[in-house]
Amino acid sequence: MNEFQNATLNIVDQSTLPLIADVAYQELFTSSALNRKFLGILGAGVYRGFKIKSGNGLTVVVGDDSGKNTAVVERNNCCITIQQQKEITVNLEVGQHSAIVLDAFYQIGVKTKQVDPSSAIDAATISAIPFSAIEPHHVVLCDVNVPVGATQITDDMISTALVVNHEQDSATIIETATKLQKEIDLISNFNTHDLVKSNSTIPAFKVKDNALLFNCDIKTKVNQVTVEAKENDALTLPELSKGTDYAIYATTTGFVVSNNFTCPENHSQEDVKRIGGFHFQDGFIN
Repeated sequence: MNEFQNATLNIVDQSTLPLIADVAYQELFTSSALNRKFLGILGAGVYRGFKIKSGNGLTVVVGDDSGKNTAVVERNNCCITIQQQKEITVNLEVGQHSAIVLDAFYQIGVKTKQVDPSSAIDAATISAIPFSAIEPHHVVLCDVNVPVGATQITDDMISTALVVNHEQDSATIIETATKLQKEIDLISNFNTHDLVKSNSTIPAFKVKDNALLFNCDIKTKVNQVTVEAKENDALTLPELSKGTDYAIYATTTGFVVSNNFTCPENHSQEDVKRIGGFHFQDGFIN
């Protein structure tokens, strides 16, 4: 049995882990480059979730099992995304000012518990450390100042002042991505790659007796609506002005000719596709 087969026999059920890092040594298709993919682009901190609440006695509870707990740890020139899958209870000590921190580990060639249950190294951890022991690679989730004599953690002991929270950034990223996708869709909507002609070797249009006709059968889709025309069907033309360029659009309601190269009148960019055009000069369509 080869080394790869041996490796695949020792598989961790990652769904049982309270924390999971985005990449771990010996996972399938792993590369150290993946751990650098957003280094310097996504800042370390919390992007959603990882909320803190008091638990029983001298404990706090971090996160939940919603699957909506995301954070980024930067360590050793790696950008490690952490997803929390189950809530974690952290014990605190009386009379201590502690920080609840998220930490992660990645190093090529070093197995973690995420891929090998016999490893002694966690891919990600949440723990309480002395406030004075916070290091640059720690993502602080809160700090808790437990007074002498306390038997129960209360909300007034918990501070999130040091939390680097990117939740607003995350919302902005999603909004930007949505707008970008819309722009991509609009651009795609103007391409002619899905314009099907009955004769692919000839132009889609022709001029006869100064009328603009379809030169062959054509079919296309606009916003999931099929639009088609037959050979020799005439396009309805607006009043043409000399020296003007005109665009030919397929729209969800048929074919339109317009001197507006962004969008014809009474239509939106979402329901049109520009499929051609011509220039009108001295009474002739060119």
